[in-house]
Amino acid sequence: MIFMYMKLNTHNITSSVIAFLLVFTCFKGQAQTYLNELMASNNVAVYDDFFEFDDWVEIYHEGGVLNLAGYYLSDRVDNLTKWEFPSTNAGITTITPGGHMVVWLDNDTEQGEDHANFKLSPDGEGIYLTAPNGITIIDSIVFPPQQTDVSYGRECDGCSEWIYFDNHTIDDDNVYTTPSTPLLYINEILIDNETNLVDEFMELD
Repeated sequence: MIFMYMKLNTHNITSSVIAFLLVFTCFKGQAQTYLNELMASNNVAVYDDFFEFDDWVEIYHEGGVLNLAGYYLSDRVDNLTKWEFPSTNAGITTITPGGHMVVWLDNDTEQGEDHANFKLSPDGEGIYLTAPNGITIIDSIVFPPQQTDVSYGRECDGCSEWIYFDNHTIDDDNVYTTPSTPLLYINEILIDNETNLVDEFMELD
């Protein structure tokens, strides 16, 4: 948090303006926490600690240590407190400086503190990270229809643009790499065969 010292003429400035300046100053100094990458159709891309291929979302925190216990995650804007990060295992709910945390969206909370009580729709929907007060949305994304085993995330950690990743970067820095495409060459061709000893052919390499 950043504190600002200001001399204010109370005869010319209202209390609401003072409050705005204080709130703006406090939030401006806070590190940002982002929904960073997600997968809403996981067939064989990545499995969880129970060897199950479930939906997941990655959270990135650019500041210092952050324990998400008491924060909320939801796929419903009208129910922001749908799932609360448990306070029973700080080792799972804590993000290290500049680090990532993965939450499995499998509707199976019995599998651990990093398993939420809802799944994502591959047809597209919203996901919301909310502060412990249950009102303030820290970050959100309304994502479009998804492709199986292709993740959708920020082009780089904390970047504003979202893209599809052919190679997911779960629990790691978001770095887009163009998938390599094998090249097909025509190596040899015989189109006019007067000997009739062999058939016409084309060789590909």
